[in-house]
Amino acid sequence: MLVALCVAYAVTMAGIVVAAATQAVPVDHVTGPVMIAMGIVAVVWSVRAARDRTQDAAIRRTWWILTAAQCLALSVPLLFLFLTGARPFPQPGDAAHMAFALTLFVALQSHPLPEATRRERWKAVLDSITVALGASMVLWYIVIGPALAPGGASVRVVIAAAAYPVVDLLVLFAFARVLMRGTDRAARRPLLMLGTGVFALFVGDAYLGYSQAHETLVVRTPWQFACWLTMHWMLASGAVEQGRRSRGAGDADLRRGGLATKLPYIAIGIGYALMAVATVRQGQLFPWTGLVLGSMGITAIVVVRQMLAQNESDEAASTDALTGIANRARLHRELASALYRAGRAGRAVGVLLIDLNGFKPINDTLGHQAGDQLLVAVAEAMRRAVRGDDLAGRLGGDEFAVILRSVAGEDEAAGVARRISEALTPLIGASIGVAVSAPGADSPDDVLHRADVAMYHAKRRGEPYELWHDDLEVSPPSAA
Repeated sequence: MLVALCVAYAVTMAGIVVAAATQAVPVDHVTGPVMIAMGIVAVVWSVRAARDRTQDAAIRRTWWILTAAQCLALSVPLLFLFLTGARPFPQPGDAAHMAFALTLFVALQSHPLPEATRRERWKAVLDSITVALGASMVLWYIVIGPALAPGGASVRVVIAAAAYPVVDLLVLFAFARVLMRGTDRAARRPLLMLGTGVFALFVGDAYLGYSQAHETLVVRTPWQFACWLTMHWMLASGAVEQGRRSRGAGDADLRRGGLATKLPYIAIGIGYALMAVATVRQGQLFPWTGLVLGSMGITAIVVVRQMLAQNESDEAASTDALTGIANRARLHRELASALYRAGRAGRAVGVLLIDLNGFKPINDTLGHQAGDQLLVAVAEAMRRAVRGDDLAGRLGGDEFAVILRSVAGEDEAAGVARRISEALTPLIGASIGVAVSAPGADSPDDVLHRADVAMYHAKRRGEPYELWHDDLEVSPPSAA
């Protein structure tokens, strides 16, 4: 279905170009039926997502509200195409558009978010406000400000110009809040699709507002229809993406997306860029040019410093302080991520659990400093032995783990275990348990448990490594 939506979108975008160039048919007659078809797809798949009992109750509640929003989004092209046509604001289609945005805002407010401290919640709110302020500066510069200038438009025109982008801005704030706080892996991609659609909607609506604030006769341009078509495409794609997936045990990674952490900085850049443009257009070097450029430089330095500090903090939170390799939290997080991606691609993931043999006597006889030096040496040897895409980490004490993000089968995983065993032999003996996931079928706990059972069998038998198989579960061994 996603492929069909992409094809329909590409063909319709080509149709917009042809219609605009030849003027043989109105652009809304090209886009309208396709937006309606995409709206129907969005409603159907939203209902499917809301009724999916493999999702938790909070996610299902959110998607029921999103279904209502999708129905309102579907009604907008229906009303404009078959009832009123492109008439001045306000029309029934305008009311449906506003109701869609507000319902989408309610849905996002109801979306479940991970537990967070009070400080983390405030940070997410402040980041979201930063994003909203950046967008509002755009809105002020191109829509509201010119309409309110002396000799500008009437109050009715100002309301008409600002109504769409203002409610879109409210929804963008809600999306920013969810992205800043983070969401589970199963919901992240659909939400990003919906957010992309709302951003396209904001761009198209902002230009419409600009036209209403500056022009007597407002004509909806082809590229505005392209923005609105993109919105309907992303709404449908997000619904399909959510509706076709279930919430597996390996999907419960509640984290901020990589792009989300950059949104406040992007908003700051947009704000200062507008200030620079406004200063240049005024043509007055004193006083604003120097002040704006100086403020931009100071802010850029502060932002870069903040990004460096954030990267350092993130690295410290995911790194074992002694050895410098991944810590337990990162190992579990990366394993969940690897299983999720491998399940979608039909691949397998390997896990190696490594327990050092005879480490306690070293600590007891030579002291903890010698033991720490040995752990650091073991970590470095493991780092050199694994493949480029594998992740080595320390679970704690003398227990280590390696995540093989993609393996062709047990033989490949066993080969990595063999290399690690050979690399550790000059330092200390080790017992390695090897487990390979069934593509798309295992949770992190399942794979870790199997590797743990295999590791204890290897320790009992005195073998360097052991591959997990069903017979090992029948009679769990005792540790040597």
